[in-house]
Amino acid sequence: VTGELFSILNKKNLIIEDSPITSKQLGELVDNIENGKISNRQAKEVLEEMCESGKGALEIIDEKGLSQISDKNEIESLVDNVLNSNPENVKKYKNGKDKLFGFFVGEAMKLSKGKALMTLSKKSYHNKVISFNQYRFDILKQCVERWVSG
Repeated sequence: VTGELFSILNKKNLIIEDSPITSKQLGELVDNIENGKISNRQAKEVLEEMCESGKGALEIIDEKGLSQISDKNEIESLVDNVLNSNPENVKKYKNGKDKLFGFFVGEAMKLSKGKALMTLSKKSYHNKVISFNQYRFDILKQCVERWVSG
């Protein structure tokens, strides 16, 4: 964020002392990044608007509807929607095409218009993959047990 601020100041030929953003406003922006309300990408947009309008970060976030989706159930629903909408890619993924993980995360981000909190989105996929791998392990274990006993 500070790099973006200095870039804006540089474009406007201003020094930090003449910044249109107060330290309190900058702190509010950083707080919203740290608490996951907005992403770093969104913070850049908010910062630019703060410089132009003089409004606070929260006001801009609310006006533009930039809050990230951080509700676990909502993200789980997005993940399920993506997986159910892409059965062929799910099949390929289950057969070892691990690079599709990024595709699935990207699709959730598209569905949420970039608002799904990435860490939760990735964690949701990861948990579903672990469940799938456990299922695959259980089947393999049953096959081995049948082979050994029979």
